[in-house]
Amino acid sequence: MKKGIALLVALAFCAALSTAAFAVGEVEDTAAVSSAETTAETTEEDDLAVNPDDSTESDDSGTTTYTTSSGYTYTLSGGAATIIKYEGSGGAVTVPASLDGYPVVAIGDSAFEGNTALTSITLSEGITAIGQWAFADCTGLTSVTLPDTLTELGREAFYGCTSLTTLTIPASVTSIGMWLTSGCTALTEFVVEPGNSAYASVDGVLFNAALTELICCPIGYEGSYVVPDGVTVIDESAFEDCVGLTSVTLPASLTTIGDSAFLNCTGLASVSMQSGVVSIGSHAFHGCTSLTSISLPDSVTDLGNYVFQNCTSLTSAQLPGSLTSIGAGLFYGCTGLSSITLPDTVTEINEYAFGGCTSLTALALPDGLTLIGYCAFSGCAQLTAMSLPASVSSVYAYAFQNCTALESVMIYNKSVTLNANVFSGCDALTIYGYRSSSARQYAAAYSIPFALLDPSESIDLADCTITLEGTEFVCDGTAQTPAVTVSDGDTILTEGTDYTLSYSDNVQPGTATVSVTGVGSYTGTWTANFTITLATPVLAELQSSEEGILVSWTEIPGAEGYLLYRASDGGAFQELATVASGMLTYVDADVSSGTLYSYRLVAVCGDVTSATSAEQKLQYLTMTSSATQTDTDSEEEDTGISEEGASDTDDEQSVSDTPAEENADETDTADEAEDAEAAEDTDAAETSEEADGTASVTEVDTGDSSNLAAWCGVLALSGSVLAVAALLRFKRNRK
Repeated sequence: MKKGIALLVALAFCAALSTAAFAVGEVEDTAAVSSAETTAETTEEDDLAVNPDDSTESDDSGTTTYTTSSGYTYTLSGGAATIIKYEGSGGAVTVPASLDGYPVVAIGDSAFEGNTALTSITLSEGITAIGQWAFADCTGLTSVTLPDTLTELGREAFYGCTSLTTLTIPASVTSIGMWLTSGCTALTEFVVEPGNSAYASVDGVLFNAALTELICCPIGYEGSYVVPDGVTVIDESAFEDCVGLTSVTLPASLTTIGDSAFLNCTGLASVSMQSGVVSIGSHAFHGCTSLTSISLPDSVTDLGNYVFQNCTSLTSAQLPGSLTSIGAGLFYGCTGLSSITLPDTVTEINEYAFGGCTSLTALALPDGLTLIGYCAFSGCAQLTAMSLPASVSSVYAYAFQNCTALESVMIYNKSVTLNANVFSGCDALTIYGYRSSSARQYAAAYSIPFALLDPSESIDLADCTITLEGTEFVCDGTAQTPAVTVSDGDTILTEGTDYTLSYSDNVQPGTATVSVTGVGSYTGTWTANFTITLATPVLAELQSSEEGILVSWTEIPGAEGYLLYRASDGGAFQELATVASGMLTYVDADVSSGTLYSYRLVAVCGDVTSATSAEQKLQYLTMTSSATQTDTDSEEEDTGISEEGASDTDDEQSVSDTPAEENADETDTADEAEDAEAAEDTDAAETSEEADGTASVTEVDTGDSSNLAAWCGVLALSGSVLAVAALLRFKRNRK
């Protein structure tokens, strides 16, 4: 029964699962059908815009690009396409009005650049802009057809299209970038269609619509060209690389020639320029290798840098009378330039202005010129002489570098600043300047020969270098005449020929003077002081005398007197005495026995004092040890008692002594032993004092009555000693 029930439950559960599975399958199938239908609709819509064969990708910036089967890669913006790359087969190409249904409105930067297979290009209507370098270096391109919708031609859009002969610009174009056809060597004509509000063409040359600005001459233009009247500006690079241009005539209306306007016009042999031109830009005629002469009107006030650089055939140039600055590299590399006149108004010649002008032999610099720039005349190998006016205050480094024929440079400014290596490589050079000048110092520093501008020029000794052999001398009683050296630059002057010497106050201690007085070309007087000092005194060894301590020394030349100083027992030195000149000793009588005295001496002459002598020391003594011993011996003789006699008596007495007396004698003997030890200690102490050099008894002159009291004291002391000795013996005898 239980098994049957279980089987029924299992069957019911399986039936439920089967029903649920069927329901889920129905849902999934419905979703799949719905998705397929939606995908089909989307694809159908996209086919209207994107060909299924096209590919898409995104660059690093997130911009999506599309590539068609015909070789165009484009981007979309606002539903319009910009072609950014063409990789088709080339030949005659017509850019379509739309790609994949999107209208084409622009040719992007470098889109066709370097496609040498391209022979012609036709842009469909609707395209409004051509980017920079769009067709650059398409060397096979011979024909370009631009749409009437075009408004903008980018910078160098047709750069290097060497097969292109004509470029027609639609009336719709309002913006043309710089160097549109630079490098198009075959281009002979610009054609601007009538009705263009911004541009015009005359005889194949591109102008602005008002014909006041000459924008560009086709590079392939050949022969002479006359700029129309009314033109005020020739644009930057307008005639650049027009190698077939042989001459140009500029109108009176012209005021401005732009930078590089005639750059590398290698066939240009003459330029006719009328008054009215104010500004000529940098590199304007750079590389015009056929140009032989140039005359700039006085109206020119602004002349750029490197204007005539590498005009190798240019032999002469007339600069405007109002010019104030020769620009950097103005005639740099003009190897044929042999002469030129600079206006008096010029105040600066800047760097490389005449650098490499190898035919230039002379150039007069105007008064008022203040600056010569870096390498201004470097490499002017035939320049033989230069004169720098007094107005020149600064010459920069390498200004005349490698002017190998330069023999003389006259420098009239005494304080001109000459920077490092101004004349580097000028091995034949002599600098001419003033005796006292920075030019002379510079010549000496760089080992360049120097000569005077005026050989008769006088020189103040104050501008010379004068040195004294020494500044301090010790008086020896004779005149002190230290040697003097006088030099003018590298030249050592001669005494008697160029100057004389005189000395004053040069014998006695004090301040002496030497005077140098110019002779001949040298003027003025130079003086200097030097010092004469006193020698340091030397004290002789001190001596005791009857009167006291004798101090002596040697004579000091020039001394008018001496100051003697004394110190007692290591105390402070104090002035003891003033000793007159001629006295070389002094007796110090105010001394005390046992006192250590020190002495020092200073020589004096007026306000001049010598250094202090080394000190000498002496301990003054009033009595000698030998005199004391003699007195004691004499006293013993007077009393008739000797040590030997005393000893004999003691020996005899000891024979009859009783035991009690023997004990007493032993006591006395012990006492005597102690006395003997005490005496030995005293002798040892006296011996030690003598070894230390500090005797307890000092020398004394017995003939001096002032020492009588001392003698009496000694005698009294001796008598007391003898009396005590006798008493001791008497006591022992009684025992």
